[in-house]
Amino acid sequence: MPPDVAALIRKYVPNNPKLAKVVQRICDTEYRSRFLPDQLIKLIVNRGLEMVRTGYKEEDNAFYEKLNEYAKFLRPRFIAKINEMKRKGGRVS
Repeated sequence: MPPDVAALIRKYVPNNPKLAKVVQRICDTEYRSRFLPDQLIKLIVNRGLEMVRTGYKEEDNAFYEKLNEYAKFLRPRFIAKINEMKRKGGRVS
């Protein structure tokens, strides 16, 4: 069984708890699933890290909105895999 969303976020962002909290909130509100594909979380985290490097602050509403838009943009690409993970209880073949 793959690790849950929080474990994957901690894996990719071990030293930035503010960014991890924002990504966790976006994943919880946008996808409403305990298990998400590893690649999806990695893409969202990388976009968040890129935004932090370009000067956005994790506390800003604009940061949250832009990262949430990106998560919504990625949803159609991963919806089949997310549904399969939900159906199989987190396991993907």
